[in-house]
Parts: sequence; structure tokens; C-alpha cells
Amino acid sequence: MKSLKILLATQNKHKIAEIQAILPEITFTIPEKCLDIPEGSVSYIENALLKATRWQKEYPNHYILADDSGLEVEVLGNAPGVISAEWAGKDATNQEHIDKVMTALENEPNRKAKFVAYIVLLAPTNSSIGEPISNIFFSRGESLGRIAPTQSRAEGFGYDPIFLAQELDYTCTLADLSSEQKNSISHRYHALIGIRDYLLYLIGNKNG
Repeated sequence: MKSLKILLATQNKHKIAEIQAILPEITFTIPEKCLDIPEGSVSYIENALLKATRWQKEYPNHYILADDSGLEVEVLGNAPGVISAEWAGKDATNQEHIDKVMTALENEPNRKAKFVAYIVLLAPTNSSIGEPISNIFFSRGESLGRIAPTQSRAEGFGYDPIFLAQELDYTCTLADLSSEQKNSISHRYHALIGIRDYLLYLIGNKNG
């Protein structure tokens, strides 16, 4: 019997490594081709679903797992939020995004923030796998924290060098953590854990 095929709808090497580390029980297909998928700015779910449906056209026999995430700073009205990857400009560097946040919070005492992630799992268009509970499965995760007074010298992905996690009592930024430490508390971890049991159910149903 053929194994379940689950495609990660991303070509971001950092994100791929993080997802595979969080869900080592799952074997994912990694896309080889490159798709230019413009994202809207309405909601995380819509962006994740847009990625999933676009990749499904290329891989109709796969389950498609897509995500969208962002940093939300309370005093900035939850900006940058859904446009976190382009807040300082479409071609801006990570450092430019960080600088924009730090400048906006200069002399601001309220530095509450959180990372939010939404996961979408889209079933194959021609699925015959004991029929899944739903054609679309959603999961949400978040990591509460606040923006650090100064940027960490450690290299990190995205806004990690300025985010102090509440789960670590605000003692260090996400960039200061090992991959294993970050993957045990991140917003993406919480979102993926919310979908892990369903993925394992699908795998068991396919292979059983």
C-alpha cells in the first residue's frame, strides 16, 4: 500500500528544517520547483490557504501543509502582523524589519508582543484515503512575549533577535536559543502540535 504523501508548501530552508524537527514522525515531500505565490494582507489563514491551494495544483495527489505566521506588537495595533515579512518593504532585509520595530518602540514602555502561526492541511483533490474527517484542517499556535530593549548579537531568523519569550521568563531572545530549545516553545511548534495527531491518524489510516 502506498504511503501517505504530505507536501510542505514552502521552499524556505529554515522553515522546512524547523517543521521536520518538530514533527520527526512525519515524512514530508519537499517541493523541487519554485512557485511565485503573492500573499495578501487580510489574514494568516487566507495566506496559508492561498499557498496550499496553489501548491495543490502542482501536487494533486498530496496532502498539502502550508503555514503563515507573523509578529504582533500590542502597542502598534498588532503590527506588523500578517505583513511581517514585508513590513519594512518587499525587498527589505531582516535587519531592516527589526530596525523598523525598534524605532517604532523607542521610549515606549509597553513592549508586549506575540508570535502567531496558522497551519492549513489541505486534502488531495482525488483523495480516497478512507475519506478524511475534513478536506481542510486548521491549527493555530502562539508564543507570548515582549520586544527586547536591545537586539541580541546572536544571529536569528526574522524577528527572533528582538523577541523575549514569556515561557523563558523574558531572560533571552529566541535567537539566543538552540534549535531544539526554540522548537519546543515557538508559535510554529504549538500550531504543529495541534495538527500532529490528525496527521498520525491519516498515516495510520493509509498504512493500516
